[in-house]
Amino acid sequence: MSTHVLADGSGSVFISAGYADTGLVRTADGWRISASTLQVVWTQGPPPRRPDDVAAAAQSV
Repeated sequence: MSTHVLADGSGSVFISAGYADTGLVRTADGWRISASTLQVVWTQGPPPRRPDDVAAAAQSV
């Protein structure tokens, strides 16, 4: 579960929950991540936007 306070100045909070599936391999230098996926299964609130989207939205107001 992760909680994000949005950086757009709205005070909105976005919450998501899910699980990660990570593959590991042992190498001569130790354990390394070979694959990783994140499956989001639940969200609440407005999702965060990329910084350039936030800047563009602020300019159009």
